[in-house]
Amino acid sequence: MNDVTRHGARRGIVPPLILVGLLAACGGPPSLPFVSSPTPEQPRQLVVRVVETNGQRPLAGARIAGAQSPAVTTADGTARISALRGATLTIAADDHAAATASVPADGDLTVALRPNVIVGRVTGAAGKPLAGAKVYVDGQPTLVRTDAQGRYRLGGVPSKGTLVIKLAGYRLGLLPLLGKATQDVTMQPFQARALYAPSSVFEGAGHLDQMLGTIARTEANAMVIDVKEGGGWLYYATDLPEAK
Repeated sequence: MNDVTRHGARRGIVPPLILVGLLAACGGPPSLPFVSSPTPEQPRQLVVRVVETNGQRPLAGARIAGAQSPAVTTADGTARISALRGATLTIAADDHAAATASVPADGDLTVALRPNVIVGRVTGAAGKPLAGAKVYVDGQPTLVRTDAQGRYRLGGVPSKGTLVIKLAGYRLGLLPLLGKATQDVTMQPFQARALYAPSSVFEGAGHLDQMLGTIARTEANAMVIDVKEGGGWLYYATDLPEAK
């Protein structure tokens, strides 16, 4: 008999049907080792305390976002939240600049918010309140005017800059922002004594210097420059309907 039996099986090789039967009798092939998935990180409980940078006064009503659910601080400036470690929280409160903070690995969290509102009173040299004065921060779009008592309230104030106060008949008021919540201003009266200068002052060499020299030698303290030509035409393009 050759290497192949009458049943078609090669010597030394277990036929497939017999192998399947043996595996079934032994309970099947050996199972692979069980590999478990890592447990997802769980949020932790912590207390967030919100205070004001000026004096560390607790801030009630501060809004906290970025936790498992939004929270609002109570009268003592605290709120209990649940959040993942390293999560970014956003804390906001009325009349204060918003801030962000990361949830620490352990312990509680304290966040300080900077007041961004300035209040004050604008008066003349004799202490009389000045109504209608313009108050704004240089380079910022928000502008307010003082009321009948000379009081103003300006919001959205940055941490650095210059407070500008303008009122006709008074010198320009410029005050650096020093992080104060209150800035009172005393304005100095200003009486304009202006020289009139036609537009030709810019055409000839030395004309403008002569005008400035006249101001330096006299009581004049301002210059009015006419920007029209002799025929009434402006020296520059403008979209103002009054100039058409």
